[in-house]
Amino acid sequence: DKSIYCNCDNKDSAFFQYFYNNFDELQLKELVATSLPAFSFRRRGQYEESNFVSDCNFFSDECRGLLNTCDMVITTPPPFSLGKTFMKMILESKKSFLIIGPENWITYQTIFPAIKRNELWEGYNEPRPKVFRVPKNYEGKNIVVKENKKFSKFGNVLWFTNLSCAKRMEPFNFQKEYNSKDYPKYDNYDAINVDKTVDIPKDYDELMGVPVSFLSKHCHNQFQIVDIAKAAA
Repeated sequence: DKSIYCNCDNKDSAFFQYFYNNFDELQLKELVATSLPAFSFRRRGQYEESNFVSDCNFFSDECRGLLNTCDMVITTPPPFSLGKTFMKMILESKKSFLIIGPENWITYQTIFPAIKRNELWEGYNEPRPKVFRVPKNYEGKNIVVKENKKFSKFGNVLWFTNLSCAKRMEPFNFQKEYNSKDYPKYDNYDAINVDKTVDIPKDYDELMGVPVSFLSKHCHNQFQIVDIAKAAA
């Protein structure tokens, strides 16, 4: 009984195809999809409507209006470089979301504060989503053509969400104990340095610096996120 909005997706999108093909099984209330240059589609029950949006840019007033009326946004924005403004818009909408984006989004000043406020976290990312179907005119590295379709492998790409999931409550499995030699303090900050998430000591309760990849193991009941160094603008 949810209204799903795929605001960066045309009829060839895997997101759109999944929800369209499983509309009845998932008992959806509504499926809406919009994408540049000029694709808009709505399904509600057995009723379908196309080309009802004149400006399909997800920042347009029309698409923001659709965002305001949906229950959940599920998509991946092209290009990833728009992540700062795109995620700002999604967070401000207060909607549920499930969005694919690169790991470096975590460092953005529009995104990290939401992580710190417990409004955004990583979803199920083991294994991480890495291979994506891309437009035929896409040029880049790691291109593979299969059955006349073009695919590309991307680097550290994650699911970002505010949906509840058991994973984020799973306790971290500590393996190491603290010692001053292996965990030196920073010269300019009162915290120890931990090079790898797996090396977080089980017997140290003060501030520690950990890699961004720690968020994939972050348990809300075990750790408090305090700050991030050199967050991107």
